[in-house]
Amino acid sequence: MNAVTGIYHNGHVTFATPPDWQEGATVRVELESDYVGVGMREEDFPLEGERLAEWMRKADALEPFMTPEEDERWRAALKEDREHGIANLEREYAEAAQLFR
Repeated sequence: MNAVTGIYHNGHVTFATPPDWQEGATVRVELESDYVGVGMREEDFPLEGERLAEWMRKADALEPFMTPEEDERWRAALKEDREHGIANLEREYAEAAQLFR
C-alpha cells in the first residue's frame, strides 16, 4: 500500500486504514486538495506549445454527445427558457422580494 488517507488532529495524523509499511519507513505527508477531480483546474490547462496542441487534438477528436436533433431541441428549449425568464423577470423579482418582507 503506497498511499493512505488520514485526519490531522492535535499534531498527529490518524490513518483511516493502518498502512502496511515497514517500521521506520520514510514518509511524505501532504495536505489533500479540496479539488474533487471534476473538470480541469486552471493550473493544469496547457497554455502553450505541444501540450496545447495535443489537448486541442484530443478535444477535436471527441464525438458529439447529442444528435443534431437533440441539439436542436436543446437549443429551442434554452431559447424558450431565456425568453420566459426575460418576460417574467419583474413579476418573479417582486415575488422574491415579498419573501423577505
